[in-house]
This record gives sequence, C-alpha cells and structure tokens, in this order.
Amino acid sequence: MDDKLISDFGFKISDLKNNLAMGLFRVVLILLTIYFLFKIVFRIVFPLVLKHYVKKHEDNFHSQNHKKEGKINVDYIPKKDKPKSSIDGEYVDYEEVK
Repeated sequence: MDDKLISDFGFKISDLKNNLAMGLFRVVLILLTIYFLFKIVFRIVFPLVLKHYVKKHEDNFHSQNHKKEGKINVDYIPKKDKPKSSIDGEYVDYEEVK
C-alpha cells in the first residue's frame, strides 16, 4: 500500500525511502573515505614532516653549540653587588633571656 501512496508533491513514498537510503549511504561512504585519507596522511606524510622538522632544529642546535677552539663566549655577566645603605644597619644575632 505504501508504493501506491503519493505525497502532496507527486512523489511515491517508496521513492523517498530509496532516496533517503542512497543519501545515507553516500554520507557514510564519504565519511569512511575521509577517515582513511586522514589515516594515510598521519601514518605516512606526518612522520616525514615531523622528521624534517626535527632534523632542521637539530642542525640549528648543533650549529649554535659548536664552538671554535680558542674562542671565548660570555653569555652571562653577573651584576655587581650594590653597596649597603646605612639605613639597613647590621644584623645582630640575639639570645632570648628568661
């Protein structure tokens, strides 16, 4: 009886069911395709990009830390001690008297 029913727009109910099923099938197929493409990208392409990135930074690190013999490199200069002001006074250790 469903096959004979026609909606207000002139479609058979069975045609609508078939179109809905095909649309759902297409969506599932597209989602599976996207999933497998991402899986391939993250298993093959991502490690190659990561390896290139690590090698680039490793070379940069070695070039910065490679020092020539006889060359002096000062990275830190300690600050000079400030002179004590007379307001601070001198610390006196005390004992409690009972």
